[in-house]
Amino acid sequence: MRTSHSSTTAVAAVAAAAGLLASASLAAARPAAATTASTVSVSKAYAKSHAHHLASMHLARAKYSVTPRDDAQMPFLMASAAAASKAASDSSVSSTSQVLANEQDLMWSCNVTLNGQEYPIDLDTGSADTWFISSFCTGDNSCTNGYPTIDVTDLVSSSSYTFMNKTWYTTYGTGGVAGPLFSGPISIGDYTANVTFGLGFIVLQMDGASGLMGLGFDNGFDANWFDNIGLPSSNQLFGFYLSNSADGDAGEVTFGGADDTRYTGDITWVPLSSETYWQYDISGWTWSVSSAQASGSIGSNSTGSAAPQAISDTGTTLLMVSNDAADGINTAIGGTYNQTLGLYALDCTAAASLPDVVFTTSDGVELSIKASTYVFPNGDGTCFSGIVGGGDDQQIWGDVFTRNYYTIYDKANARVGFAESVHTTTSSSSASASKPKAGSFAQAEKSSKKKAPKGLWAHLVDA
Repeated sequence: MRTSHSSTTAVAAVAAAAGLLASASLAAARPAAATTASTVSVSKAYAKSHAHHLASMHLARAKYSVTPRDDAQMPFLMASAAAASKAASDSSVSSTSQVLANEQDLMWSCNVTLNGQEYPIDLDTGSADTWFISSFCTGDNSCTNGYPTIDVTDLVSSSSYTFMNKTWYTTYGTGGVAGPLFSGPISIGDYTANVTFGLGFIVLQMDGASGLMGLGFDNGFDANWFDNIGLPSSNQLFGFYLSNSADGDAGEVTFGGADDTRYTGDITWVPLSSETYWQYDISGWTWSVSSAQASGSIGSNSTGSAAPQAISDTGTTLLMVSNDAADGINTAIGGTYNQTLGLYALDCTAAASLPDVVFTTSDGVELSIKASTYVFPNGDGTCFSGIVGGGDDQQIWGDVFTRNYYTIYDKANARVGFAESVHTTTSSSSASASKPKAGSFAQAEKSSKKKAPKGLWAHLVDA
């Protein structure tokens, strides 16, 4: 599914990163690693920039090599998107829950600790790599986005972290990241694990948080952070609660268990069909909008060559279904397809009265998506639907779905579970990392302010 890293730009980025390594005297700091650094490439690293709705849709499509609708003319929008562990030694460690800061219902970030400092990063079940922007970062304003960066001098001086004598790079549809690989402990709450991670010495068009941590499957570096925290098989699971910004509360991730105060009713379990992603078979699933007396199949396959699949992905804002299902659903809720933007426009004034979209599994379980989670304001009086097309054979069930259903990722039993979320309304807005901004949701922000996040990480795929 991924293409090779053969572009001149990527090679140049790696060469430049190697030069920065030399200038930083990493070889002198690590005498045993003073030989010529080798280069590795990674096929499952993604960046996030949920700066706007259009980027989220098209970059999610690119992430999974999805072909967009033929009539969606988007090249100019692609350009505008630029912008041994503690648990292993102590099996009595219980589950730990951490706050996820809500970034305008577009991304939820978690603080991790590395070398004694905290960094807000995106937890992404759609990839497995971990990387951070470094203090040596060069490239564009991605390096000065207002989030903390890894201090390379301090990291090299620490006896807990090892330079792997390798440089690393990943290229994306609108940019890339390159730099050295390190290995050492990263902590979230009560859990600490040694992992290999990349440092972004060169970061181009990746404006966003301090980095990304993948919670997916094998990534080409080594096992991911969750795999390395040493949980017993009975606790090899984690759960995501994604909050609604309008409620004022924060999201939550729980490692080593699930937080039963965050959901109600039974858990609907679906087995994984492939342990390459958190992927499951959706053959026989349907959609319906009762008020419009409309319904259709969501599990149809355009080629008929294989059973249709869905991926549970916390790193994608939208819910991507097949083109036919997207057309049917959005027509039923009053959406109008915008051929230029590749999105379905909705009437903002009618948003409060729009109906639920109900997905029914092959076992007859109904999963309802509320309008408050699928309507996205554009900041100019218009709105767009968060249910989009492009996933004929591989659908991406992102945050629009997960905001409605607490999701449990059970690695030991190779399954994903869904249960209706219990949302809490608070009077404080402190749970949200940033307030909604004025301006178009469908355009990249051009603000020069460095203290506030100008964009959020979005999924791009290797070029």
